[in-house]
Amino acid sequence: MIYNEFAQVYDKLMYDFPYKENSEFLFNILGDRQIKVLEMAAGTGNFTKILGEKYHLHAFDISENMLTIAQNKVKNVFFFKADMINFKTLNKYDAVLCLCDSYNYLLKEEDLLSSFKCVYQALEDNGIFIFDMNTKEKFLKMERAYVDEIDDIFYSWENYFDENKNINHYCVNFFVEEKEDLYRRFYEEHLERAYPSPKVKSLLEQVGFKSIEIYKDYKNSKQIEKADRLVYVVKKRG
Repeated sequence: MIYNEFAQVYDKLMYDFPYKENSEFLFNILGDRQIKVLEMAAGTGNFTKILGEKYHLHAFDISENMLTIAQNKVKNVFFFKADMINFKTLNKYDAVLCLCDSYNYLLKEEDLLSSFKCVYQALEDNGIFIFDMNTKEKFLKMERAYVDEIDDIFYSWENYFDENKNINHYCVNFFVEEKEDLYRRFYEEHLERAYPSPKVKSLLEQVGFKSIEIYKDYKNSKQIEKADRLVYVVKKRG
């Protein structure tokens, strides 16, 4: 399962990700009321920590290692383990979020549709669903190999995008220093699928969502051509 050992190095690799800046985009849409929010695929809780200061938040992830880190980091949020393909909730939420390109990890169209159906069931009438996705353009720009070092972690990263299948391959060798001059090596391969926005919109409409808006890179721009990341803001029918 991905994100097991990777969970231990995830925060260091994501040190420069603009969580606070992107959260401002979310706040502008969700407002200031103390609404009930569900965060899917919450990872190590970096968005969770910010959102939990403003909203009544529940969060889940499929990785127990990720959840352990998140629970140690954020104390005022209810966490649980679930799979975004087939999750069910006892509560209804005013908003559901799926951030940090988590949906790109669903390689099958039917799994994406299944998740959208789960979200629809979890939302209150007129509830808001916000999620983001990496684009084909981003994957093509990332198609290269490089090495880097962050603190006690050295890694080599190779990226390949299969244009026939719209599948991106991340292949990463990690070397984590455990004591002086002694490193532990582990390997991760992650696959992400690029979904064209018309296909995503069609699946959302099939489930029953309305008022589908698409933004560029957590900015108030709908000029989405050549965007690295698309942010979808949709509503459940009342």
